[in-house]
Amino acid sequence: MKLNELECPLCAKENECAVFSGQKVSDCWCHQQSFPEPSGLSHLSINAHQCLCQSCVKQMHKVGENNQSVTKK
Repeated sequence: MKLNELECPLCAKENECAVFSGQKVSDCWCHQQSFPEPSGLSHLSINAHQCLCQSCVKQMHKVGENNQSVTKK
């Protein structure tokens, strides 16, 4: 199976990666984005060369925040 660099590996929608579109990494939406800790992503089957989309990253942050609020109680 061929890897599609412009497709989010989680939802299969366009990830809007500037690098794979021929632009500089500093032009990419992810350049200023924070990402969840990699240890929390170990259950996901993501290749290091696949970029997530903004929606999935936002969703992962929400899940992480919910998990932290549950463990703090």
